[in-house]
Amino acid sequence: MEIVPVLRHRNLLAFTGNLEEVRQQISAYDKETELIALGEIIVNEDTESLERRQAFKALVNEQPNPILQIVNPDLYLKTGFAAPVMPLP
Repeated sequence: MEIVPVLRHRNLLAFTGNLEEVRQQISAYDKETELIALGEIIVNEDTESLERRQAFKALVNEQPNPILQIVNPDLYLKTGFAAPVMPLP
């Protein structure tokens, strides 16, 4: 019989700010653990634009930090509604 250690938890993080601030926070995260950390991102932008939506989707899809998995992305606009995001693959 072999005893296999079971990991008990993951780090769950929240990154909040405008798109560039969130991108920098994600890139700066460097705490390596046995399990990949899970990251919620909440991007707050002042105005609506196609470029911002595309940049947000690109950030979510590229998963820019290999020790962090983005699991709950939200884009909020100061116009008062949340922009829907396609689910991660």
